[in-house]
Amino acid sequence: MQQNHWQVFNKGISAAFRETKDQPEIFATIPTSFEVLGFVHESNGQSQILSRSWNRVYAQAGLEYGDNFSLLVKPWYRIHESRSRHDSPDIIDYQGNFEVVAHYRHNKRDFAVLGRSGFNLKKGFFQFDWSYPLYQHLTGYVQVTSGYGESLIDYNHAQNTLGIGFLLTG
Repeated sequence: MQQNHWQVFNKGISAAFRETKDQPEIFATIPTSFEVLGFVHESNGQSQILSRSWNRVYAQAGLEYGDNFSLLVKPWYRIHESRSRHDSPDIIDYQGNFEVVAHYRHNKRDFAVLGRSGFNLKKGFFQFDWSYPLYQHLTGYVQVTSGYGESLIDYNHAQNTLGIGFLLTG
């Protein structure tokens, strides 16, 4: 997965993008066709003081109800690195230990809610996504977020964001 954070109103710090976040992962699937265990590396590709990255292993389980509703629970464990390579030592305090994602589809409109927190439930993150058909393979998209960790570069700062865009679907 790759996520780009476009920053329109601050050209002095960011010409077009404040951050580009990469998150390649490896996972195992058991015969029930569920993804159960995996490894993910997440980084923003910056250097020195703006660099943010972390590695973790995760387990995930989900359930589906019909064709319209799904729920996914994904706890993880951070893999600690040596002090010399550790550019975000407290990221787990803000990114948490798990996330829960609920997805609902109704009349070709998709609604998704993501919540992320630590087991202490002190800091967290909430994301709401809504997508709706516009024309053929063009889909409208609205995203609202609140909390810690929407971007890696600002993982330890609470933010509220609103995103509006388009998806090209196949």
